[in-house]
Amino acid sequence: MGEVLKVEGGFAFKSKDFEEHGYPVIRISNIDGATVNVENTAKIPPEKLGKAEKFRILSDNILIAMSGATTGKLGIVPDLSGYRAYLNQRVGRFSLKGNAAIDRKYLWFFLKSAICQQQIKILAEGAAQPNVSGSELRLIRVLCKRSRIQTHQETASCLERNKYPIELMSYWMNSLERIHSQRIFWANQDCSNNSANA
Repeated sequence: MGEVLKVEGGFAFKSKDFEEHGYPVIRISNIDGATVNVENTAKIPPEKLGKAEKFRILSDNILIAMSGATTGKLGIVPDLSGYRAYLNQRVGRFSLKGNAAIDRKYLWFFLKSAICQQQIKILAEGAAQPNVSGSELRLIRVLCKRSRIQTHQETASCLERNKYPIELMSYWMNSLERIHSQRIFWANQDCSNNSANA
């Protein structure tokens, strides 16, 4: 994923700085799995923004919950015309790299797919609370092989109409098997290294 996307985490705003009026600060609770609620949010006054300006979000940004029970939950930022809103810590933002050859709508369907969510779940395991970092998310493989899919736009259109191409589903399932194989391999490697260092 790191070849076509940037994954950026949010700013560590201090809760004591939140006030009744100000710019919306998007937290995990504002992501509902489809969109992002920019109305019922914590607010940060302009004078307390500090270094947070670079964490401003834009319309159509895709956001992800990066910790807690809902790790992997996604939402698309709605039209922010006339708004300024900012990204809180533990919320990530996906953005396409300049020359990335991937359709945004296809990316959304891929991120929502069981195959991607399973990868996120695997990455988030291992701690008392599920947690995934931006660097870990960049390890996820975006499935967009042209030999199986004519164009991202056509695939996204099919998915939007709930017509799942057999080739696409087969490709995703085969990739899931590879992910599990890789997980077993690295788990065995860790066990071998721990034994050697004992």
